[in-house]
Amino acid sequence: MSDERPLITATDHDLPFDELSWKQFEKLCVWLLEEAGYSVVRHKGATGGDGGVDIEAIGADGRLTFAQCKRYLQSTRFGIAEAKKEIRKVLARPPANPLPDAYLLLITRAVRPGSWAALLAEVDGRFHCDYWDITHLDRRLRKDPDTLKRFFRRSARKARRWNLPPRNGLFEGRRSLLDDLAARLRAHHSAGLTQAIT
Repeated sequence: MSDERPLITATDHDLPFDELSWKQFEKLCVWLLEEAGYSVVRHKGATGGDGGVDIEAIGADGRLTFAQCKRYLQSTRFGIAEAKKEIRKVLARPPANPLPDAYLLLITRAVRPGSWAALLAEVDGRFHCDYWDITHLDRRLRKDPDTLKRFFRRSARKARRWNLPPRNGLFEGRRSLLDDLAARLRAHHSAGLTQAIT
């Protein structure tokens, strides 16, 4: 059985969220919401045709929160048109289905101020809105190594601090050459300082 979790390295790059399938990303979002104190009422996105709501959850404050999980590829941008399209799905709910107290967008891209302003203008104060963008998701996930391990796998190679050749005997016996070079550099450096002083 192959391990389908995306590979991460010891570098400081954003986690490769776009390598998760949309189902894996939604499961990750459910997990993160539960870790943040939400009780997940329903994971609607698992069945498809979610109407702009992947997760219905109750926040620690008791508010009904609709969460939308957007896993975009790196080349995809989240602009004003996309922001309006997503929130209009929520606003178009039939009257029998009430609007939420809060809306949370979990997105693997950076959210531009203009795009967020367009979304807020569409909502027009009907409910509270917030987002967790790629930076927030990355930071939240890295604070929880168990969850990180659940959704991503680490490289089997240990990260090296310095790119030095392995100790295989090639540099053995050259200690005297290195000591001589170091002595010459110290002498040259001292002579330069002496000349500058005199």
